[in-house]
Amino acid sequence: MVQITERIRDWEEELKNYDQLLIGQTAIYKSLMLLRRNNSDFASDSLFRAAYCYFYDIKTYMSEPENNKWLENYFTLMTKYTKPDAPPVEENEIEAVIKTINGNGKRNLSFASKLLHTVNPSLPIWDGNLKEALKDHLNEKNDLTNYLKLKTVLEDELVKNQTKINDFDERYKVGNKLKSLDFILWALGKIDKKNKRI
Repeated sequence: MVQITERIRDWEEELKNYDQLLIGQTAIYKSLMLLRRNNSDFASDSLFRAAYCYFYDIKTYMSEPENNKWLENYFTLMTKYTKPDAPPVEENEIEAVIKTINGNGKRNLSFASKLLHTVNPSLPIWDGNLKEALKDHLNEKNDLTNYLKLKTVLEDELVKNQTKINDFDERYKVGNKLKSLDFILWALGKIDKKNKRI
């Protein structure tokens, strides 16, 4: 089995058929982060909420009336952590954010990680495609321990593959090395899932 480090080094070859998808996804991400920088109240900004929910595939939750309170709390929490006087969300607060978002247990680590990444772009996103690409490094649990392990794996890969990640970042103008690596792994996981179905 090819190790993830080698796959990242060969991202240009493996992802050549995903160029248009990556152009679109990176453009939406950059727009979303620009909206984030120019915002101070995510709970009341319908443009940001719609773009965020579309990009992170939370749109099904927007259409279900019983989720309105959950979404309101989600974006209120995001607002809390992005106020100018708010302390940065670091490792010691991650668990509290996850528990707050999960609330009644219906929500998952993926939604929490997306909020965490939005308020602190040095924190990774927990995603099904990324988990697929890193299946040899992570277990199936959606918990804090596995999330912190993901963070360590990504930090290691950022060091091992700095040149290739820089190439990706330069090509797609992401402006964030961790998110560039995330996009590479997201697309590789998408390919792996597709190959499983064949």
